[in-house]
Amino acid sequence: MGNEANIDISIHNINSISNNSNSNNNSNSNDSSNGSSNGSGGSSWCSNTTTSNPIPASLALAFKTNINTNTNIKTKTRAKYRYLLADPAVRRWYENVARGSLITADVYLRRLGNFCAMFNLTPHALLTMKEAELLDLLLDYVSYTANYAGSYIESVMKAIKSWLSHNGREINTKQIKIKGVEDAPTLREERVPTQEELRHIFLAGDRKARVACVLMAHSGLRPEVLGNYLGNDGLRLKDIPDLVVRYNNNNNNNYNHNSNTIYEYNTYEQHKVKVNTPVSISFLKVPAMIVVRRELSKARHSYITFLSEEGCSYLKDYLEERARKNGELLRPDSPVIRPKSAKKEFIRTVNIGDTIRKAIRSAGFSWRPYVLRAFFDTQLMLAESKGMLIRDYREFFMGHKGDIEHRYTLQKRLPLT
Repeated sequence: MGNEANIDISIHNINSISNNSNSNNNSNSNDSSNGSSNGSGGSSWCSNTTTSNPIPASLALAFKTNINTNTNIKTKTRAKYRYLLADPAVRRWYENVARGSLITADVYLRRLGNFCAMFNLTPHALLTMKEAELLDLLLDYVSYTANYAGSYIESVMKAIKSWLSHNGREINTKQIKIKGVEDAPTLREERVPTQEELRHIFLAGDRKARVACVLMAHSGLRPEVLGNYLGNDGLRLKDIPDLVVRYNNNNNNNYNHNSNTIYEYNTYEQHKVKVNTPVSISFLKVPAMIVVRRELSKARHSYITFLSEEGCSYLKDYLEERARKNGELLRPDSPVIRPKSAKKEFIRTVNIGDTIRKAIRSAGFSWRPYVLRAFFDTQLMLAESKGMLIRDYREFFMGHKGDIEHRYTLQKRLPLT
């Protein structure tokens, strides 16, 4: 072989080594789609009210005044109500909720801010109200937002109750009836795609979209596993133990610290690999195992799933394109899905959704990205019905927490061999 050295970077051997405008706009669209069946934004509730429930003139004027006086506040959803965090009490409540789920904390902050803006109140004003006054206010809100989705209104109620409970105020809202809480308008006409339709979706996107789609449809991964909410973590190459990245490095004996090289690993040994070095991708086993780390799991436990032969083929093409076209050095910590911006290492959940949604639309369908995960679940259900898979494994591969048995069996650490 002469001076040529084939460097195998097997992730299997190195596991132990170790806010932009598009996302903000998407958050805004989530609020409007969840909050109103006619697609209007959160500030248009007045126009949706029926004549049988007229809004008091004083309330409408207060709401209008509030909008006019807050024009200096950024309209980006994540920043719109951030001014509330200047209040130490609100900040403590927000941080406490965020310790459980940052997404829930951001949603609750928006809901609380929007509710207070609607009635021209402050969060502290809600704490000083008598229970009867507070219940009347909540009942009025439900009436005035009757055209909103029931799930959105219930979400507002949860945010208000969370804020009150954090400050020692408990309120019984069982008497408040919300129409259509269990109804999901966006899911009513949705169905799981067929195998042929799914293939059309795969082929409608570019290599990046293809990998994102197949990881949801064939591995059952949630979008936030591929890239989390903040875009600071996501599925990494080392999370696919069967993945092998091979660089053909002709000058591995002439390492210069100032040259355009980096260190790579192979069974704990350090190697240097030049940028634009030819790379090939292979797998030790197919289907390839995927390890979902606890940090990426919604249920906060690690679990495994598998990538199909078709999925491995798509991933191989995508990674080789990244290395060949962009000169990217594929390291164990490199993301499986890379964002467009070179300044950011990981893609955000909202952008993963956009990428998959674009492929689905290009294929001629109006489904949500989550329909791909529903496809995976449906295939597991069919396997279970044929006796090929037990229910516990179906829940495990879906990343669900399961019952107490999971704690003693499926959720134990995997053996190192």
